[in-house]
Amino acid sequence: MAVQAADGGETSSLRILDTATGTTLSTVTLTTRQRLAGPAAWTPDGTQLLLAAGGCAWTDYCPEQTWRVQRLDVATGAVTDGTAGDRPGDPSLVAWRAGAPVIQQDRGAGLGCDMIVLTAAHAETLPLTVAGHGCAQYARDLLEEGTVGGTAIEPSPWQAQWWVYVPASMVLAGLVMLAWRLVRHRRRPTR
Repeated sequence: MAVQAADGGETSSLRILDTATGTTLSTVTLTTRQRLAGPAAWTPDGTQLLLAAGGCAWTDYCPEQTWRVQRLDVATGAVTDGTAGDRPGDPSLVAWRAGAPVIQQDRGAGLGCDMIVLTAAHAETLPLTVAGHGCAQYARDLLEEGTVGGTAIEPSPWQAQWWVYVPASMVLAGLVMLAWRLVRHRRRPTR
């Protein structure tokens, strides 16, 4: 297990723990620009941890935040940069697909999320974009083993919360009553 905790300054400690005994196997010092890449940060073989290295400190607001993946060798503590260069947004490593990390990249400012598979040669975007409506949650087995494709998911206007329909129905009822009164007023015989 890996746990990252702030040291109170410009660094944080990444502790690698033995889950059976609870003892610390090793500790690595990270900067404020480094953090665990996400809930699936361990490589499938358990020899490395992936880190998200930001262009700005992760603790600061940075609208132009970029990131890249770094690999931490658990045995030696050596950190190396991954193949994907500076990408915009906020990443979270959520799964592994055919040995490559799957990263959910939140582009921020209502621009939506992308699901990216970082292969050795390039970054492949999975066709799971939710048309600018935030980040969706996907089952890990779908991301790792499932066939993905098709059109983007578009939310239905009929799937709103119940309280959205109350004012809409009141406005509609008011318009119907107004139309009924206008029709009734025009049909009245004049004297």
